[in-house]
Amino acid sequence: MSATEQMAAMLNELMGPKRNAEIGSNTQVSFQDPEVCKFFLAAYCPHEMFVNTKADLGPCTLLHDEGLRKSYRESSRFERLGYEKQFLQFISRLYDDMQRKITRNRERLQLTQSSNLPVDEGVKAKLQEQINELDEKINALMQEANDVGETGEIEKAQELVANAEQMKTEREGLKRSMIVGQPSGENSGAKPMEVCDVCGCFLIVGKAQLVEKRDVQQRIDEHFTGKQHVGFAKLSATIDEMKNRMKVIDEQERKNAEERRKRDRERDRERDRKRDHRNDDHRRRRSRSRSRDRRRGDGHRDRRSRSRSPSYKRQRHDRDRDSGRQRSRY
Repeated sequence: MSATEQMAAMLNELMGPKRNAEIGSNTQVSFQDPEVCKFFLAAYCPHEMFVNTKADLGPCTLLHDEGLRKSYRESSRFERLGYEKQFLQFISRLYDDMQRKITRNRERLQLTQSSNLPVDEGVKAKLQEQINELDEKINALMQEANDVGETGEIEKAQELVANAEQMKTEREGLKRSMIVGQPSGENSGAKPMEVCDVCGCFLIVGKAQLVEKRDVQQRIDEHFTGKQHVGFAKLSATIDEMKNRMKVIDEQERKNAEERRKRDRERDRERDRKRDHRNDDHRRRRSRSRSRDRRRGDGHRDRRSRSRSPSYKRQRHDRDRDSGRQRSRY
């Protein structure tokens, strides 16, 4: 960590990550905020591993805060937001790119590290294929540099031109190798070399004079302790660790999903039971209501039948006759 980064970390610890926010604005930072580096929360940020090496990923513009990482790992959402999967996918891509580079360098070493004999047609075809790929990359970089330069991004344009020039040097070495099989680029010279199976760098091996042997061993030791080699060795170990960790996470997610489905099924069955019970109550109430209506209807018909019977008519005729006699008497 550079002095500037150390000072920024100290200020973040004292004043908070949003120390430069405007007065009155929200200064509370959450680990879910988009400006927080999710790789740092999951494990570590790969951008910090290859600073000033050929594999430099550039600076990370997101926030690295130990307090946020601690709050994330102590929260109930730890390993449930997908940060670990994103981190594993990213470092797996870096690892796969390095494996492809190792394969290319081994093929290149096999093709170029040979005696000064004419190159056969099969080797020439492979070398020509690599040259064609470099031509396409160089043209694309120069076109991109031209487009970026027109927009005023001079520094980026210069960086693209520098990358194109480096590829041109590699292309010229391959062209020389097509003529007489002479080693080119990093492999120029008679010293036997091999490719590091961790970071893809070329290493000098084989017999040498005593002084040269000491120098070679020193370079090898420096290589094994260098940022690039240590960084890719850490990536390889982290990938194995994260894959085992993801198996545990996936298994836990599967169990949680099964429990949720079980709870949903229980809730659906309970809802169905309540609905059936309500329907049964409704049917019983309707049945009782219909029974009462039938009883009421039977009583009404009884009254109507009684009112129309002969005895009822005679009684009513007698009452009307007595009432008429009493009125005539007065």
